[in-house]
Amino acid sequence: MSALVERSFALSRHSFFGRFRSVPSASFANAVVVLYAASTLLGGIVYLYFRVDVRPELERAGHWHVLGFFDLKEHFAARTKS
Repeated sequence: MSALVERSFALSRHSFFGRFRSVPSASFANAVVVLYAASTLLGGIVYLYFRVDVRPELERAGHWHVLGFFDLKEHFAARTKS
């Protein structure tokens, strides 16, 4: 989403982002795909580590507000993907 916003700003003539106008669209699209894939992979690794190692410790320590915020974030993420 942010890549689309940045690209639309780059297309406007009177913008701070106007200097990025010369970036070829194909290169920009490839960069977005690579960065999205890297973000997804790293997010999956961190999420797995959190669910297996960190979350049980937080439950034992009684940090329910932290877990509640994490669950809320998961619910928002699930709603945006549907």
